[in-house]
Amino acid sequence: MNYRILVILLFISAFLVLAHQAFTSCGGWFKLNDFLHHENIAAVIIAFAGGILFSIETKRWF
Repeated sequence: MNYRILVILLFISAFLVLAHQAFTSCGGWFKLNDFLHHENIAAVIIAFAGGILFSIETKRWF
């Protein structure tokens, strides 16, 4: 499996979810209450999982 493509897609999807939430909640930056929604927490978890996958795979590449 090509983990580079998977990690890139995970980061893009996490960014899009967070950007969507930023612009739909009052059209501005996050407030803490706006940030603690399930989709934002899921996006952060996805980004961390992508980072872990990337770090595991880069150790194999070098």
